[in-house]
Amino acid sequence: MAKWHEKARTRVGNILNEVGWVARVKAVEFWAGGRAARAVAANKLLHDYRADFRSPEWSVQLPGYDRFLADVQSLSAELGIRPPNVKVLAGYSSLTQSIASVLTEDLLLVKEEAFFEYTPGQLKGIAGHELAHIANGDMDRIPAMLVPDLRAAHHKREYAADALAVAVTGDPESLASVFERSRNPASHSHPSSRDRVRKLRDPQTHTERLKSRGGDGGHERG
Repeated sequence: MAKWHEKARTRVGNILNEVGWVARVKAVEFWAGGRAARAVAANKLLHDYRADFRSPEWSVQLPGYDRFLADVQSLSAELGIRPPNVKVLAGYSSLTQSIASVLTEDLLLVKEEAFFEYTPGQLKGIAGHELAHIANGDMDRIPAMLVPDLRAAHHKREYAADALAVAVTGDPESLASVFERSRNPASHSHPSSRDRVRKLRDPQTHTERLKSRGGDGGHERG
């Protein structure tokens, strides 16, 4: 039994080292549980890696930054959630592999190169997807990298976040074009870019999602 536990710890440690601090915060969520644990981990990250974050004075000069913030505000209102704080990661940062990531319900990380590489419509789609994870309650679920056997469930969450993002932005093509550029293969936590593009370009997917939202009424998550 001790040998099995040692192998498990080694495997988790190796995975966390590969995916960085975002994964470490997710691990704290899982093992410690609760919003307080997430907040503590997020605050430690912000303190330890403060040099990786651009100042507000720097960020406001990025092309499309003000519009992105406005989109985060409006989409959050549409989804019935509290808008998270937006932090811009410097181009050299390795904190997350993704161009954008919701670290907690209160913190959205975006790499600065996103504002040079993507159109305002694409950035809005990216924001919609990340905010949809908050609205769908995904921040309170088990991190994908810790339970890889739940691959199908994790893929379903990503598809659901894609569909909800399109439901609130009304623009499936912008988000589809983001995934066309990435061309990522399927992983334990995410479906392949090709499959996501295919679903995003299926009108029925979004029609059904819009119908399901019709009776939701939306409410702010505390």
